[in-house]
Amino acid sequence: MLLLCAQALAQTLPSDVSISTLGVQSWTASALAETDVDAVLGQRLRWTLTDRASEGTAALLLVDARFTVDPTGGDPAFEWSQVRQLGVQLAGPKLTLDLGRAQVLRGGPRLVDGVQALVRATDTLEVGGWAGLQPDLFTTLPRFRPGVGPVVAYASPNVQASLVGDLTVYGGELDRVGALSMFRFAAERAAEVSARVDLEAVGDEGPRLVDGLLRASVVPVDAFRVDAFYDAFSSYLYQASTTLDPDRQRFDDRLGAISQANDLTQDTLDPRLNHLVGLGARVQPRTKGAAPRVLVEARDRFHPDPDNRFVRLHGQAGAVNLGGAVDVLADGNWIAVDGGTQIDAGLMAVVAPGPVSVDGSFRLLQVSDDDGGDLQPSGWYADLFLDVVSEGADLLLTAGVSVANEPDLDQQDRAYGAFLTMSKYVRPPRR
Repeated sequence: MLLLCAQALAQTLPSDVSISTLGVQSWTASALAETDVDAVLGQRLRWTLTDRASEGTAALLLVDARFTVDPTGGDPAFEWSQVRQLGVQLAGPKLTLDLGRAQVLRGGPRLVDGVQALVRATDTLEVGGWAGLQPDLFTTLPRFRPGVGPVVAYASPNVQASLVGDLTVYGGELDRVGALSMFRFAAERAAEVSARVDLEAVGDEGPRLVDGLLRASVVPVDAFRVDAFYDAFSSYLYQASTTLDPDRQRFDDRLGAISQANDLTQDTLDPRLNHLVGLGARVQPRTKGAAPRVLVEARDRFHPDPDNRFVRLHGQAGAVNLGGAVDVLADGNWIAVDGGTQIDAGLMAVVAPGPVSVDGSFRLLQVSDDDGGDLQPSGWYADLFLDVVSEGADLLLTAGVSVANEPDLDQQDRAYGAFLTMSKYVRPPRR
């Protein structure tokens, strides 16, 4: 994301930049006998509107918007749109003031249409608040929800913490009273702990934990890293199995960076709290030259419905930075989901000589039926991505294709996806 909230001018402000994106994306599914082609438009902007005064205050225009348009004139023409930021920010050494749509300052992914203010009380403490409307970005039934809340943030070289409260109303009644708190501790390169807690005191389901995340990383020796996490969530978005399935994740991650995944789920809440735990270890010497990599991971998602439980065991081995430009990795997964199992294995390779990067993968898939018995016909998945940077023209060309051949016992099911985008970077002349 393009600098959704700027730091105070006591720190160095990032450079101004405008990024305009134009592209096209398409997908075809043989089982559904459907094809969809959309145009992709995007604009990200961080631009200083006024010269900084002697006291160091600057006025900034901030934009982050993406749209998917049906070029055939279908209804609706804008199939998908997301405006995450559109407003003006006044950034000074003691005060940060946001007007318009922006991410809640120090408040994670939440947005507000309104006003926000943060005062730097000391070198490490900021206090302020927000007031306005809370938009529903990922739902087809947005609600008019005015709200208000305080913001408190602490930051030191090793510890960062924040607490953001929110009180919103809808239809003349309380919609939600809650608080979001985030914490991070880092001890040089040896260890890092981060946490996020979203508590709801008043809401549709009463007092409860809406979301929570605890993540820890330890580097006992230079070449060895251990990661563990616990994630409690109530959004249906993160229950979609495809978001946890690596044979779909690579293409969807790339597509989501420019527009949206084809199977984006509405951000509605499940009254039941879901739980995901994970553990992983990686061996990779820290060196500027070629290095081996060995990675193992385990994921387990708990759910009251046994058919919605997700378990994944993942292994990866290979070499990175061969010749300063090539990564080659063997990758495999065992996945249990929806009462069945899937085994996949394949290769991933990245070739990045200078301004050109080619990233591709191929894997074989073997899936059992829902009761874990008979094997379905074998399938396969492949993708290829190309990134080309033209430094002289400040252009970035990105292209990607994917093919998923996953036949079942009844019919052949082959899906194709593709996208092509061009992004133009504009920066002010150096002074």
